[in-house]
Parts: sequence; structure tokens; C-alpha cells
Amino acid sequence: PGVGLSVLSLACGLALLAVYLRRTTGSWSAAIAAPTLILLNPNILYLQSTPMTEPLLLGLSLIALVEVDAWVRNRRVTAIGPGLATARLALTHYEGWCIAGALVVLSGIARWRAGFRAWSLVPYLGAAVALFLLLGKGSTGVWFTTSGFFVPDPVSLGHPLTALTFVVRG
Repeated sequence: PGVGLSVLSLACGLALLAVYLRRTTGSWSAAIAAPTLILLNPNILYLQSTPMTEPLLLGLSLIALVEVDAWVRNRRVTAIGPGLATARLALTHYEGWCIAGALVVLSGIARWRAGFRAWSLVPYLGAAVALFLLLGKGSTGVWFTTSGFFVPDPVSLGHPLTALTFVVRG
């Protein structure tokens, strides 16, 4: 299920990127080339076939970018779509906090300069970060896990051949 969700997220993000590029540049070649180059990257192909969250992060980043751009450009677009997109992004990965935060700050500045209501996305991002911390506290007992991800195996620590044997068996 995790790989399927990542595939779907990346596919939606790349499709929205193509639509966005076609709309903003008027170029079909840009709209086709950018998603194609991303998909042909061997690193992306590898990550796409594993149950890791990086493809999900990339897909949700592209979706949030397009949603936030539409909100900045059009006063009639409500903050709900881009707010939920940035919240999903922040809940996916630690790096998502930085990307979502940058989108919220830059869009706020752009809307403020255009005379629109500027900071409507802040509550969505704040709620996502609070939920992330609450989920961390509930699942691990600490608010923000900073260590313990990669605990060395004491049997193989300092013994490369034993470690290699474990890898081969695994």
C-alpha cells in the first residue's frame, strides 16, 4: 500500500506540474520535458519502487506548489485547498516542514504585496506541525525523535564480516 500511495502521489504531482508549466509558459515541450526528466532520473525510479516516503514528499511538494500558486494568482481561490496541501506536505516528512514553510511565507508575502489576505495558510501549517508532534508523542513517548533511528547491532558492531553475513542473510 505504501508504494502505491507514493506512485499515486508522484503521478498526481507530475501531472499537475505539466499542467502548471503549460499554463504558465505556454510551452508543451516544457510541460512534457520536466516530468519526463524527473521520471527518467535513476534515483527517482529506485525510490519509486521502495516503500520510502521520498516520492510521496516530491509528489505532495509539487501538488502544494501548484495549489499555492493558484491561491496567490487568483483572489477567488479559497485557502482551503492550498492549506490542506501544505498540511499534507508537512505531515509527510521533516523536509516537508521546510518546503511547506517556504511556500506559506513566500505566498503570504506575494498576497500581502498584492493587497490580498496574506496569512491564511499559517493555521493549516501550524495545525499540521502540532499534529505531527502529538503523533510522535503518542507513538514514541517523546515529542520529537532525534535519535535511536539507527541503533547498531552489538553483535556485528566493529565486525565487518559478521555484518556482511547479516546483510547477505537478510
